[in-house]
Amino acid sequence: MQYAHQTGEDLLEKVRNSHFSSEIPLIRKALEKNKPLPEHTRTLAIDTASTLTQFGFGKTAVCAALLQFHDLETLKGEFESEILELAHGLQKIERVKAKNRGKLSPESLQKIILALSPDPQIIIIWICKKLVELRFLSEQPKDEQLPLAEDVLNQWVPVIHKLGLHKIRWEIEDLAMKKILPKEYKAIKEYLNDKRNTRQEKMRELVEKLRSALQKAQLEAVVFGRVKNFYRIYKKMNEQKRNLKDIHDLIGARVICNSVNECYETLAVIQNSFKLETQGFDDYIQKPKKTKYQSIHVDLDWKGIPSEIQIRTWEMHKEAEEGVAAHWEYKQYKKDPTFDRHLTIAKQLAEWFDQVHHKSIMDSLNLKFEKNKIFVLTPKSELVELPEKATPVDFAFAVHTELGYKCEKARVNGKIVPLDYQLQNADSVEIITSEKQIPKQHWLTFVQTEKAKQKIRTKLNIVPTKPEKEKKTGIVKATFRKNAQFLPAKCCSPIPGDEIVGHKTTKRKIKIHRIDCPNAQRIPEDERLTLSNASFTQKEFETTLRINVHNQPGVLSEILDAIGKHDTKIISTEAVTHAHSITCRFRIKTKNRKTFEQTAERVQKIKGIIDVQRG
Repeated sequence: MQYAHQTGEDLLEKVRNSHFSSEIPLIRKALEKNKPLPEHTRTLAIDTASTLTQFGFGKTAVCAALLQFHDLETLKGEFESEILELAHGLQKIERVKAKNRGKLSPESLQKIILALSPDPQIIIIWICKKLVELRFLSEQPKDEQLPLAEDVLNQWVPVIHKLGLHKIRWEIEDLAMKKILPKEYKAIKEYLNDKRNTRQEKMRELVEKLRSALQKAQLEAVVFGRVKNFYRIYKKMNEQKRNLKDIHDLIGARVICNSVNECYETLAVIQNSFKLETQGFDDYIQKPKKTKYQSIHVDLDWKGIPSEIQIRTWEMHKEAEEGVAAHWEYKQYKKDPTFDRHLTIAKQLAEWFDQVHHKSIMDSLNLKFEKNKIFVLTPKSELVELPEKATPVDFAFAVHTELGYKCEKARVNGKIVPLDYQLQNADSVEIITSEKQIPKQHWLTFVQTEKAKQKIRTKLNIVPTKPEKEKKTGIVKATFRKNAQFLPAKCCSPIPGDEIVGHKTTKRKIKIHRIDCPNAQRIPEDERLTLSNASFTQKEFETTLRINVHNQPGVLSEILDAIGKHDTKIISTEAVTHAHSITCRFRIKTKNRKTFEQTAERVQKIKGIIDVQRG
């Protein structure tokens, strides 16, 4: 495939034809900022931004891609903070990669990069940037071309696969293979003697015939297809010791059914509609693979190309495709539960932008990863996982108890730092010990890990005391000034319809709390004010919607659709992934308690929702 660099006008034309035409002035402004940059850098930024528009990303991601090579401090006030945060995340990844090139394994770098990316859009922007670099690999310095191709193939393809970005994966794998394995690439290309577009067209024809046959049989099933790319063909040949002529799934179609019975009804339809290969049949539903993988596989010759149809239920599909442990073993990607659970959210986001264009939500969506872990390095470049705000003392105890006991000084990134220094992602930490050193009681005021706290207390014979329970006092009525300004407290975000209580903070300002807010219980009796709904003065109010949901395909887009109806606006979102579920906290604007409850009811009706709560 021939590639051409995009210009600023090309990018603006794509935006003009998308759902984001109103964002042209801001994107044009970012393009203007890029003019002083070197031509190669400027072109890379524009090509990356242009690639993002294909996924439906709007101004935030596109402008971040354009501004990633700037001194962001000089742009504060000119661009939204969300844009600069994404651009800053891209810069941090670049610095970490440059600093640790050749020192860390791909898996370790992945963990650090994920921890450096509070918003999953950063990962997707970075991947688009890598794709652009591979498209124009010949323009890179010769001695950098092979390392770049190997880096993307080894480090980023597993991430891309887990994100479900299969179109990008196809292209990246083949571009990298063309550089790393040129002879094998050429041999497969000559054997197929078919352009990618031709194979894709034949795949679409197969899918259409399948859909038509199933509709006639009145079977409700989802059908989609894929064409095996050169690199996947090579891998299958290499791993299974096969020749090219023995690869039977150059084109593939997948049928997702609602039940096991329907899988076998679908098989009967396919047997009556296609000429199948007599030897090409495997029933992994009756006899699952060791990895618990289940599907029916049937082979056929489709217009001269060896092809395969897979039939499975939605449950089997989730097991194979949605990050369950058996999937990564089956796909031969190393398992990492923490990392893979993080990527579940990014995958949902990628699917959302790729399939849905709900501009009012996409403009305000600010999806965040949980912020509770950092990854730092030992002097031997081994990775140590710690909580946020962890200190060198936490690091020392995490490595070895005796190292914690003898910790006298710490060197971070080559510089001596205080022992209460808060470590950052990708810091290189060295502990300087002394045989005379013993733990100090004041260490308990700054250490973050339970291990460090417990070891320090044990060594110093300290028995922790339980804090006294806070006394609750009743609420007394009081009057307040008619011209006072009423401010909803951010801790509990009260809205009209809630039972509320006030707290006079200044002569003219009164903070409003929900009556069940813990902070309301701490207000002194003589400062509490009994209030009514009339005390609210705004037309819109911010509050938080907390949703627990089973991890399943497309659930995020359903939630976003439900929230986005009836003028409810999403301000920001944080998401925490668990073994089989996701917890999302949506900060939204609503009119009152009634409209909030209507929104919560819409969300509650979505399949897979565990619970929906306020706060």
